[in-house]
Amino acid sequence: MADITDINEFTDPITHAIIDGTSIDASDVITPIQGLANRTKWLSDQIHIAASVPITGTSIGDATELPLTLGAHTGGFTIDSSTKLVVPKTGFYLVTFLMIVTATATASPMQIDITLSDGITDYSVAMGKRFSATASDAFPITGSGLCNISDVATRRIVLKTVVPTGTISLVAGSGRASVVRVAAFIP
Repeated sequence: MADITDINEFTDPITHAIIDGTSIDASDVITPIQGLANRTKWLSDQIHIAASVPITGTSIGDATELPLTLGAHTGGFTIDSSTKLVVPKTGFYLVTFLMIVTATATASPMQIDITLSDGITDYSVAMGKRFSATASDAFPITGSGLCNISDVATRRIVLKTVVPTGTISLVAGSGRASVVRVAAFIP
C-alpha cells in the first residue's frame, strides 16, 4: 500500500492508457491518481484564499492609509509598510470592512470617507456620518468593494481616509476587514 501526498501543482498532462492484456504494476495506477490528487489540491488552493485584517489607528488625518495587521488567513497574505495588504495571487478580491471612529472636528454632520484601492486605482468609497457636534460621539463606517489585483508585485489592497477637518481615531477593537479571493484574474 502506498500513500499519495498531494502537492500544489496542476499536473499536466495526466496520461495513462492500459491496453487490454497488458501487465501492470502499482506505479501504473499510482501515477495518474497522483496527478489527479495534485490537480485537486491546486484547484482547492486557488479558491480558498481569505484573510481577516484588523484595522487600527489614532489621530489619523486626511489622505492617510489606515494601519493594517494580519489576523487569521489562508493562502499567503502579508502586510507591506504596515498599511498595504499583499495578496498571494492575482485575481478579484472582495473586501468588506467595518470600523467605529471618533472625530476631533465638531461639525455636525461630520462625514468621513474611506476609499478602497489597489494603490493605483480607487474601487469604492464608504461613507460614515456623525449627526452631532460632540467629538467623543462614535459613529460607524462600513463598506465593501471588489479589487482587481492584476499584478501581485505592484498592486496592494489599501484603505485610505478622506477626513475634511481634524483627525479620526478608531475605537479600540472595532476595525476589521475581511478579504476573500472570489475569481482568478483574466487579462
